[in-house]
Amino acid sequence: MNHNIFYITGSLFFGYLIYNNTNKLFNNFKFKNNLLQEKFYLFYNLFGSKYLHSNSINKELTYVKWKIPINNFENNQINFFQSFDYVKLLNNKNNYLILGKYLYIPTNLYPFIDNLSSNIYIDTNVPKSLKNHYLFKINSNNITLSAIIFDYIQNFVVNNNNNNLSIDKIKSDYDYFINNSINNNYVKNIKWYNPTKFNENYDFSVLNNIVNSDISTIFSDLENTELFESENIELFEENKESI
Repeated sequence: MNHNIFYITGSLFFGYLIYNNTNKLFNNFKFKNNLLQEKFYLFYNLFGSKYLHSNSINKELTYVKWKIPINNFENNQINFFQSFDYVKLLNNKNNYLILGKYLYIPTNLYPFIDNLSSNIYIDTNVPKSLKNHYLFKINSNNITLSAIIFDYIQNFVVNNNNNNLSIDKIKSDYDYFINNSINNNYVKNIKWYNPTKFNENYDFSVLNNIVNSDISTIFSDLENTELFESENIELFEENKESI
């Protein structure tokens, strides 16, 4: 009987510690609106706190992100965060989400993908074990749209051998693929992605409206340049830590 009481008391105590620490964590992360706060809760429930990093300037939260540090990365951890490898939530009302995924790209195809869209950033600093892989980062507030773009890149590698390719043609094919994929609910064909995990509405009419604004209007080249410049600064800081 005493052993049972000790067990229950101990369980309650450790449960309280976990609850208290989680509350402190949530209280430290103050976002600018309810949408960002809800996104954080969603991601936290999916990814936990083990690989959670945050940054603040003058006590104001700038971003939270989930990424396995390169020095601690193991091959079985690829696509660790619900098939993504990098999730960054910025404390920004408009431009607030960057998703990343390690993808294999042959050297000869790299220039074509690199010039595909201002929404795509290629991070070359990857674990040594991932030969010919890059961390592709996509700046879009819609996770399903990002998944469609990642899938395009994967299919591009499989279906192209660099014969008769031109950047203009590939950009045209890319635009056609994105719009056609949305209009035909292509997301259902992406085996590695489950939109319901992220509470995403992937109805084609909703996504179509997002694409028309997300790629063409909301994320101008200037905004993406500034956003991804911050990625370079952050990457520099990560490299300093790993030396």
